[in-house]
Amino acid sequence: MEVSSFTCPPRSWPSLFAVGILAVFLGLLLFLEPALSLRLVLYSIGALAVIVAVISLAAAAFLSRGGGWPFGVTLVFGILMLFVAFIAFSNPDLLGGILATLAGAILIVGGLGVAITGAFSLHPPARKFAQVTGGGGLLAIGLLLVFRSGLAVTLIVRVIGIFILALGGVLLAVAVLGWLKDRRSPPDWVDVTVR
Repeated sequence: MEVSSFTCPPRSWPSLFAVGILAVFLGLLLFLEPALSLRLVLYSIGALAVIVAVISLAAAAFLSRGGGWPFGVTLVFGILMLFVAFIAFSNPDLLGGILATLAGAILIVGGLGVAITGAFSLHPPARKFAQVTGGGGLLAIGLLLVFRSGLAVTLIVRVIGIFILALGGVLLAVAVLGWLKDRRSPPDWVDVTVR
């Protein structure tokens, strides 16, 4: 049996370093400027809605030849996406309020579901406590989003910024360790002959 060469996998620390720098920048942006971050997200939603609307309306134009319900559904969806894009660009605060209220309602229902399920489950007391506490936390965040959306959204964005900042720091540390390991490693390929 003869093996001519073996190639090591490519080094991954440069990509980890680039993603770490990007994560640190994004985390700082989210933490230091939550209002600007939210506005950028809402404008991005508007841009995506325009793209989806154009694709849906083009699909509706192609489906119009065959008729039937796919044409109507696609046409209505495209018009709805144009409306969402119009709201996102003309009044992003309204879209932000609508999204915060919807997210709050979902968190309230989910929090109640988790808390009630945990309270009546047959699991050990520690797990019951964790489920009820987690459900109560989701319920509290949902109530904050529905009734005090400005405060809650700013707080949530800043917490997300802290987590992304920490992720960036970890990625940078891993990239530096990978770079140090690469400096001490043997060449990328080795010729081997096995008899």
